[in-house]
Amino acid sequence: MRYTVVRLTPVDGCFGPTDRLASDDPKIHRQRLNQIQLLNDETAVLLCEVGGDSHTIERALEHSTATLAYQISKTECGFLIYLHYRPGELTIEVLTLLDAHEIIIDTPLDFTADGGLRLTIFGENQAVQSAVAALPDSIRMTVERTGEYEPQRETPFSMLTENQQETLKIAMEQGYYDVPRRSTHRAIAQQRNRTAGTIGEQLQRIERKIFEEVVPRF
Repeated sequence: MRYTVVRLTPVDGCFGPTDRLASDDPKIHRQRLNQIQLLNDETAVLLCEVGGDSHTIERALEHSTATLAYQISKTECGFLIYLHYRPGELTIEVLTLLDAHEIIIDTPLDFTADGGLRLTIFGENQAVQSAVAALPDSIRMTVERTGEYEPQRETPFSMLTENQQETLKIAMEQGYYDVPRRSTHRAIAQQRNRTAGTIGEQLQRIERKIFEEVVPRF
């Protein structure tokens, strides 16, 4: 089975309310879109991760005319938002188009720096080509790569969140686990734009999760 990774960028820079929150307030930054679903009444629900101040995020959601309901919960590196909202015509058009061509979207979706989304899609070659050709002019589309899909085998590393994986990779690159140790929580935090305390707690969670998978229980 083949996959295609594409980057979709709206010409006006925004797909929906979470995009506008980030563009309107520099204190809010999008991390990734975990799920999105168009409902029968043409409202939508999504689950996404954002960074920033919780009061700023909540105030922005409250003031958005698109918001119908929401919940916010704290995560390790930000906040998880469940949002029921009125999507714009562009979001409706894209989701309807993919559904009509029986295209499957692999989640999560990555936000790009230019306000777009990077997504991996699956479908018959002709269906993917037809869907791409039918995209509205208000979206710029770039095919980044395509290839044969191989399901990833679950490993201790793959069971970490993307944020945890990135922190662990940086820790390894900086020599945090070398003997003698060549890095510190503070050095890793500077590269991750986090506090040293946050990095220390995150590495403890990472280590526990990995040890639980590799150390036999007696």
